[in-house]
Amino acid sequence: MKTKCNYCGRDYATDTHTHVTSSLKSHLRTCKKYPPNLDKAQAILSFKPKDQVVERCMGNTLSSCKMDQNAARNALVCMIIIDEISFKSIESDGFRQLIAVIPPRFTVQSRYTVTRDCYFIYTIEITKISFDSV
Repeated sequence: MKTKCNYCGRDYATDTHTHVTSSLKSHLRTCKKYPPNLDKAQAILSFKPKDQVVERCMGNTLSSCKMDQNAARNALVCMIIIDEISFKSIESDGFRQLIAVIPPRFTVQSRYTVTRDCYFIYTIEITKISFDSV
């Protein structure tokens, strides 16, 4: 009996009596297309519009971008602070659809994690203010 990897399509033998797929399990540790094994620092290709007006006529340009999870996470926290939006808004379906399109490798944390991040930035800013006033 054969088992197929859902990510790369390779076939692996399965024990017909116990249906154990240990060979597939060990393969997933090294499979290049398995999502947890993807290199998060690798640059990805994306299409960027040349100009909003010219986009319809000229098309898009191909460029590479590198995903920085921490920078994106900090930008999300700053957006919440600056725009004074609720933490729950990052769990809405519309926001999830937006994030799914913009940076493909950015994972949105829960509102509780974002709350902790906002509090962390708040403590940093309070410390800066207290040192500046001294």
